This record gives sequence, structure tokens and C-alpha cells, in this order.
Amino acid sequence: TPTSNNNTDQEALLALKAAITNDPQNLLAHNWTTTTSFCNWVGITCSNRRERVTELNFHGYIPPELANLRRMKHLLFSSNNLTGTIPHGIYNMSSLMGIGFTYNKLYGTLPKNICDNLPNLRFSLSFNYFVGAIPEEVGHLPMLRILFLGVNNLTGHIPQSIFNMTSVQNIDFSYNSLSGKNFFSSSIKMNIAGDSHHYTSICGWKSNFLLIIIPLAGTIPSQVVNLPNLYHLFLQYNNLTGPIPASVFNISTLVRISLDGNSLSGFLPKTIGNYLRDLQLLFLQDNFLSNDPSSPELEFFTSLANCRALKKLCLDNNLFRGILPRSIGNLTSNLTDLIMDNNKLVGNIPSELGNLSGLINLSLRENNLNGAVPATVASMINLQLLDLFSNQLSGSIPADLCYARSLSEVNMQWNNLSGAIPECIGLLTSLRILVLDSNALSSSIPLSLWGLKDLLVLTLSFNSLNGSLPLQVGQMAALRKLNLSGNHFSGNIPSTLGKLQRLETLSLSNNKFQAAIPESFGSLTSLTALDLSYNNLSGKIPKSLENIVSLRYFNVSFNKLEGEIPNSGGFANFTTRSFMSNKALCGPPRLQVLPCGSEPHGHSKTTKSILLRLVLPTAGS
Repeated sequence: TPTSNNNTDQEALLALKAAITNDPQNLLAHNWTTTTSFCNWVGITCSNRRERVTELNFHGYIPPELANLRRMKHLLFSSNNLTGTIPHGIYNMSSLMGIGFTYNKLYGTLPKNICDNLPNLRFSLSFNYFVGAIPEEVGHLPMLRILFLGVNNLTGHIPQSIFNMTSVQNIDFSYNSLSGKNFFSSSIKMNIAGDSHHYTSICGWKSNFLLIIIPLAGTIPSQVVNLPNLYHLFLQYNNLTGPIPASVFNISTLVRISLDGNSLSGFLPKTIGNYLRDLQLLFLQDNFLSNDPSSPELEFFTSLANCRALKKLCLDNNLFRGILPRSIGNLTSNLTDLIMDNNKLVGNIPSELGNLSGLINLSLRENNLNGAVPATVASMINLQLLDLFSNQLSGSIPADLCYARSLSEVNMQWNNLSGAIPECIGLLTSLRILVLDSNALSSSIPLSLWGLKDLLVLTLSFNSLNGSLPLQVGQMAALRKLNLSGNHFSGNIPSTLGKLQRLETLSLSNNKFQAAIPESFGSLTSLTALDLSYNNLSGKIPKSLENIVSLRYFNVSFNKLEGEIPNSGGFANFTTRSFMSNKALCGPPRLQVLPCGSEPHGHSKTTKSILLRLVLPTAGS
């Protein structure tokens, strides 16, 4: 039987029970009764000594009698269909440490007396329909740790007092209609344990995040540096302009900085890493940032060596101009991502990069780097991505690359690389994508390459490779794309290519292949594009190709083919351009040729095929 000291708790719970209109399993009717102590009721937690209610996790609406639970520490009513307003008495419960009403249908305004009796609060009202302004008094909560007001209909300015709160760790004002001057205009992300919003990319990590948006505009406010316990500064994808205040890089508690996707400009200070000893993530990509032009090298890398916890460094799509210094090799071995795409980097790739044995992703694409690919890449035993696309690199592909056994993607397209593909390439059994187009590579393809059975993409177009394709090409069962166009390959096209039933794109154009198109190509049931143009192919177009219903692009122009052009399947949609300049192809009238079986002037009466005659439009037609 409850004592007089806790009668109010029982009465409040019974009032809550009476307010419940839908209890289909009669759980409360049979369990919440005065025949047992309310501390034994389902969903109730009491203090050990005084047997007073300390926690109530229950689905239902919010009756005002809850305010009578004077020792209540946590009100957790998230993810229900609660409607109406929060009773004002709730804000007088000085014992409360947490209010959680996210994902409901609550509405109304936030009262100005919200801080009068709530000194130690974690406050979460996101995903509701609250309106009006955020009270200035919120910034006066001395021990506030968490303030989540995102996804409501709040208006007005963000109180300046919030930026003076030394205790606050996580703030969410996302998706409201807040406004103001000299503040941010889009999103902040903060790490919130237990949330389930996930983001993954090269310049990202897979963890738990909450999207936070402060819809204000201008430069990064000086108030940010007044938060001494700041761990995460996530202001990405706003319209922020101007330089990054140098004082930001003096906040020694910072673990993650994300200012990407803005219009920030100015120099990155040489001393950027002097105080950020705990920094794990630095995302500055997609801005207009640059380095001090007084030095030919990017000197800020020297100070970043102080950041021994640094894992991800993304500076791509900026205006950094100059030489990567040798000191880049002094960065921590904890670094997993170094991304500097689309800048104005020049000079050689420092061999000291090989010291970064923890690197997983290295991308320097779309710069003006020259010289050789450093052989020290062999030391990067964890490297999975090596992207050097569109630079001015020269020399041969180092055989030492074969020691980087974790590589899954290599892209060196659009460089000046020469010589042979290393014979040891077949040792890279983790390789999934190999892109070496538009270089000056020569010799034949190493036989070991065709043994990479898990390779998905192989593109070697527009080099000077030669020789014939071996039957072993049919071993690459996982292959989705094969592009060998623009080389000097010769001989027959191997029939074993027909075994690659997952192949979607096949281009062998601009080579010296001869003989017939393999009948086995009709088994390439996943194929969407087939280009065999500009070769010396002869014979007929296999009728089995009509079986490839997914085929959208087909080109056999400029060969020596003859006979009837298939007319069903994808061929019903192909135009004359797919067949032009062959020996003796015939087809339906829509291709603007004589029908098969006709005898064009100057040919034997027994001839069953005709020369393909193009009817090209005249000028002005």
C-alpha cells in the first residue's frame, strides 16, 4: 500500500491511466491497479530508497497531472502520436533532467519561463509542429547539454545567449524558418550517439549523425570560438563567404571540422595544425580556399603533422596552387583519406607519401602534377583507391604498385604514361576497377591481367597496346565494362568473350581485329552497348545478337561485313549509322538500302546481298 509520501505519484499515474482511451490488450487495466505497488507497474521505475517515480516510458498523450511527479527525472515520449500542447506544469518539474517528445504531433509555443525551474536539462522537441520564437531565456539554462528543436515551424532569430552557453554540446535548429543577420544559412551536422542518420562517401565516414540547420546567412560568426567545449564544427553546404577566422584553428578541443560546400575564400594559415592535436576530420572541400602564394609549396602540411589523430583530410575543389612539400610524409600514419582533387597542384608527387602507410584513399586527380608515379606507393599496404586522373604524369607504371595488394581502384587516365603494363598486375587480386585510358602505353596486355576474375571495369582505350586477345579473357566473369578501343590489337575476337554474361559495355573499336563477329556474342544478355567499328571484321552480323533485348547502342561501321542485317530485338531501332561503310550489307527499307535479294548493277545475279547504300541528306534539306 502506498504511503502518504508517495500518494501523489500513484494518483498521477492513475490519472494518466484514466486518460488512456485505447488499451487493446488491457495491459493497464490488469496491471496498473491499487492491489500492487505502483513501483511494480509496467513501464514504471522508482527510486530505491523512497519509492518515488523516477522514470516513465509510456505511450499516450500528456495529461497535466504528470507535473505532480516531483521526483521525475526523464520524460520520454518520443515516436508516438501525441497531440496538443505540453502542459505548462511540466516546465516546473525541477527534478527533470531530460524531456524527449520527438516524432509526435505536438504544437504550441515554447514558454518564456522554460528556464525558471529546469537547471539540468536535455531538451528534445524535434519533429513536431511548434511555432513562434525560441525564447531568449533558453540561453540562460546553466547546465543545458542538448537542445533539439529541429523540424518544427519556429520563426524569428536565434537568441544570441545560446552562443554564450559554455555547457552546450549539441544543438539542432534544423528545418525551421529561422532568420537573422551574420549567421549561417544552411546546415550543420553534429555527432549524436544513438541517432540513425547515415552518410557515406570518400570524404565522409559511416557513423551516427543528425542534420542541423541554422538558416542564417553571412560569414562564420566570432561567437563560435567562445564555445570552449566545442568538439564538432559542422557548417557544410551553406552560403558562407569570406575567410575562415584564424581563431577557429585555435580551438584545441575540436575533433571534427566540416566547412565544405560553401564559398569560403582566403589563405589557409600555415599554422593550421598547431593547436588541433585531437583533430580527426578536416573537410574544407568545395570552396575557394588557397594557400599563401609567397611560398611555392603548400606549407600548411608541415603544421598538420601535429594532428596525430587526423584520419580524413579533404581539400578538393579549391584553389590550392603549388608543390606538395616533402613534409607531407610526416602526417600521421592514422590518416586514411587524403583528397586534393581539382586544385592547381604542380611538381612531382613526393616519394615521402609512401610513409603514410594507413592511407586507404589517395586522390590527386585533375591537377597539373608531373614526373613519375612514385615507387614508394608499394609501402601503402592499406591503399584501396589510387586516383591520379588527368595530370601530366610520365614514365612507366611502377612494378612496385603490385605490392599494394589492397588496391581495389586505380585510375591513371589522361596522363603521359608510357611503357608496358607491369607483368605482376595479376597479383592485385582485390582490384575491381582499372582505368588507364588516354596514355602512351605500349606492348601487349600481360596474360596475368585476364586472371583477375573479380575485376568489374577494365578500360585501356587510346593507347598503343598491341597483340591479340587470349581465350583467357573469358575468365573475367564479373566484368561489367571492357573498353579496348583506339589501340593496335589484331587477330580474331575470342569467342570466349561470350561467357561474360554480366558485361554491359564492350568497345573494341579502332583496332585491327579481323575475321567474323563471334556467334557467342548472342549470350551477352546484359549488354547495353557494343562498338566494333573501325576494324577489319568480315562475314555476317550474327543473328544471335537479336537475343540481346537490353542492347541500346550498336556500331559495326567501317568494317568488311556482308549479308543481311538482323531486324528484330534491339536492331529494330538502330539506324544506318550503325552499319555504314561495310562491304555488302543488306537490310530493310528503313535503313535506306536495297532489300536483300536484289541485284544491284554490276553484281552477279546469284548475289544475295547488296552494297549498303547510304542516302545522306543534302545541304539545306
